[in-house]
Order: sequence, then structure tokens, then C-alpha cells
Amino acid sequence: MMTESSMRLSTWMAPISTRKATAAWHPPSRASPTPAAARRTDQKSLEASSARVRMEPISLTQPLGIRTETTTSRSCRIPFAVPRGVHRWRVVIRNINYRANQAYSGQVNLRFIGYGTPARDADGALTSSFTAAPRVIARDTLVKDLSDGWAGPWISEQLKPGEDYMFALGYLTNGTPVTRSMGAGWLTSYSPSNAELADDSSALPTNRIPFDIRIEVDSSTAPTEPYTTDVVIGDSISAASDATFPILEAPAAVANRLRDVYTRLHTHGGTALNEWIGPAWGNPYSAKWQEVVRYGTADRALLALGNNDIHASDDLDSLQTNYLALVQLVRDRVAESVIACTVTPRAAWVGTTREATRQKFNNWLRSLPTGVDGVVDMARAVEAPDGAGPHPQLVSPDGIHFNSLGSAAMAATF
Repeated sequence: MMTESSMRLSTWMAPISTRKATAAWHPPSRASPTPAAARRTDQKSLEASSARVRMEPISLTQPLGIRTETTTSRSCRIPFAVPRGVHRWRVVIRNINYRANQAYSGQVNLRFIGYGTPARDADGALTSSFTAAPRVIARDTLVKDLSDGWAGPWISEQLKPGEDYMFALGYLTNGTPVTRSMGAGWLTSYSPSNAELADDSSALPTNRIPFDIRIEVDSSTAPTEPYTTDVVIGDSISAASDATFPILEAPAAVANRLRDVYTRLHTHGGTALNEWIGPAWGNPYSAKWQEVVRYGTADRALLALGNNDIHASDDLDSLQTNYLALVQLVRDRVAESVIACTVTPRAAWVGTTREATRQKFNNWLRSLPTGVDGVVDMARAVEAPDGAGPHPQLVSPDGIHFNSLGSAAMAATF
């Protein structure tokens, strides 16, 4: 958990436009491009498929288990970045938790929504203040049921890769339950001054952000430019939940921003393989899968699951069976190319049968079982030198998740 009012991150951020808010959000229809027939299978090769016309999401938050709050007044600021030049985009906010298949109905007053450039302190760390008053996206928008989603106006001012950006939201509720998500930024109670002015040094750092919040990029504004998209299905470790900036520092997202690749994160805190393949969850109409296929097919799917499964059971056969079942579902629904991410260690597993299962499962993944085209060896990046447990300088105090250094080490393996 962060304890300082300024937080460190390598560099990113830029401008936005002013238009009146639109009404309810309508999800984009699923595009149906066919993934490239021939793909190289090692994890570092990225073959841009033919030009596509579709939208790409850039997540600011990702779901946890069923966690809500009823705080009636909030102001939050969330840093974000883009992997490539964006010419047209909008903000989407929903009061919904996809991991739990749970929507939270009720009225929310979005008093202020904006964005701008975050200030950095003398040490280069991002702060909760903007360099200037944030640009206005919307004001005083009463949403009767935010579980249905709200989409802001389309914004035509460019977002640039390699620059810093920060999103600002101020809202009021009437006691409506609000889902709490993984994400990082600063929170305080809402007032016009702390939401809309440049300075907000009174805000407290947090790694739990209200709502499901994302940027939707209209990729049709550059239809002749081919691009590549990765889908990541994973847990809190692949969301960088204990880094300074969860989601922003997700290993795949960090790696892909360096090579102009979009990353669709479906990295749910606490999730396991059985949640993706069981009767209630694996069916194509569950909230999880509807969210995965919402934006169409992708070039690659990266599977970063298994840690919570091993925590629940050390049965290797069941683990492998469930993994292969998910691989087939992903190949059918998401991408023809599937990349496995090895399972990272836990300090409490050292010397136990669970650690033995983890080692055997990772070796099995490295052998490229049926349907797996490549491996990202996240585990070796954060293991202790002797391979027993997590590296003490990279792991968080819980012995499970990883700090910013650990997330960066995993990003380097992509």
C-alpha cells in the first residue's frame, strides 16, 4: 500500500478537448477481423495484421473480488499512458465488477470529468497535481444507473506515446454501492476545488480506485495503419497490483508501450482457471467473456493464470486439464496465437508440495503443450537466485505480489 503523496514511475502524458457529455454508453459491436493465418510463435515476435477498423480499450482500472464502498463523495486522479498515437478517444465509466458478474445499480452524479498533464516533484515522481487546470470533458452529469455505463464525448485532441497523462473524476452518490477496483492514483472527498484545480496535494495515494474506468480509442481514425493487439487474461500479479501504479505498470502493458502494441487487460484480482471454464463462468454470455470479446479478436492472447489455482490445490493433473481447456476457449474466441506466462513463486510455498507443483507446471508450460505457441517466463524474472521463492528485493511484504521493480523485471521478459 502506498504511503507517500507523490509516486514514482518512469515517464509518460499530454492534452484534451471540451464538449458536452453524451447520454448512456453503448458498447461497440464486435468486429470480426480474421487473425493473420501465419504467425511466428516465439513470445517476442509481433506480426502486425492487416489494417482493421475497431476500438481498443486502455484500462485505468481492473476488477477485484466483490468489494464495494458507499462513500457519497469522491474525487480521484489516475495517471495513464498510451502505446501509440491516438487521434480520437473517449472515457467510459461503469459501476460493474466483471470478475464477480456483479453490476451495482443506482444514481451517480458525475460532477467533473477531465484530464491533463500531471506534475512531477524534484525527484521526478508523479504527483497528484496537474501542471495546469485539467481540461474539461464533462460536468454535472446525472447518471440514473451507472451499471449501464456512461461514455463521454469523442475527443479529437491527440494523445501521444511516451508522455504523461492524468484523468480526473469528481462524483456524488446517494449511498449507491460503488465497486472498488485495482488501479492507482489519489483520492479525496469531492469539492469543485480539489476536482477541477491544478493543485490537489491533499489527496491521499491509493491502489483501489472506484468504478470500471477505461479510455476507448477509435482506431478507425487511422485505418491504413496496421497495428497489433495483445489480450492478457490473468490475475492480480499480471495487473501489478502491488506496484506503485497498478494497471499502468502491468508487465504486458509496460512492455507493449515500448513497441506500439495495444494491450487489452483482463487481469482480475483473485481469479483462477476454473472461473474462466466452469459452467457459470466459461459460457460465452458470462460478464467475463462478454468483456473479453467486446472489442473483437486479437493478434495474441497471453495467459497469466495458475497462481491462485495452486494456492487452492497442489493437484498438477487438474491444473493442466483446466489450463488446456482455457487454451482451447481462447483460441476459439480470442486469438489463434496463445502465449503462456509462467507462474510466479510465493514465499509461503517454499519447501511445500505447492512449490513442487508450481515448478512442474512451469516446466510443462515451457514444453509448449497443445495449443500454446510460446512462453513468457515471468517466474524466472522474479525468483530468488536459488529458485526457491520470490526474490526478496522484488516481492511485496505479503510474499505473493510484486513491487514496481518486480513488475519491471517481468515486463522485461515479454
